[in-house]
Amino acid sequence: MPIVSVQNRYSATDREHEAVLDHCERERLAFLPWYPLGAGAALRAKGPSPGLRPAARDAAQVAIAWLLRRSPVMLPIPGRRV
Repeated sequence: MPIVSVQNRYSATDREHEAVLDHCERERLAFLPWYPLGAGAALRAKGPSPGLRPAARDAAQVAIAWLLRRSPVMLPIPGRRV
């Protein structure tokens, strides 16, 4: 069975698998970034104060937009623990 996608840890702050993403682009394979929003406090829904929550939403939107702009094979699927 042929490989059609790859899922590796990847975000704006963790680009260890940049070479894998480049390979996926050359081979036209989907790249699913695992943990696309990273673990930064700015991206957590429960920040140090309620006043920072809009900034956290903006930071998450910017992080996802960066991923989408980074590569045409990028398919981020952000999740959230409840």
